[in-house]
Amino acid sequence: MADTPIAAGKSSFNLVDASLLFDAMDLRKDDVLLDLACGVGNYSLAIAAHTGSGGTIHALDLWEEGIAALRSEAAARNMAWIHPAVADISCQIPLEDDGVDVCLMATVLHDLK
Repeated sequence: MADTPIAAGKSSFNLVDASLLFDAMDLRKDDVLLDLACGVGNYSLAIAAHTGSGGTIHALDLWEEGIAALRSEAAARNMAWIHPAVADISCQIPLEDDGVDVCLMATVLHDLK
């Protein structure tokens, strides 16, 4: 992956029906969710609002500015269960094996080689 993802700052979130997506994902209140290439975290923030504080959301992206924006917004919304981190998802993901219930990769494949 490049240091700055190709579509940094863009999101497909406004193009989807969030309630249909969440239903299709079969999200539970205590799920551990991994949002790969989360950008500024539009999906992570919406999922956190949908599931509440019972679960955990790991939001990873290579784009440092996007992660900083997500950290700030999650703090402003008191969503301490969102854990943003800078990570190159084309390498090893910095989480324990079998530690995730649901993985979301929205509009990210164009950045992977």
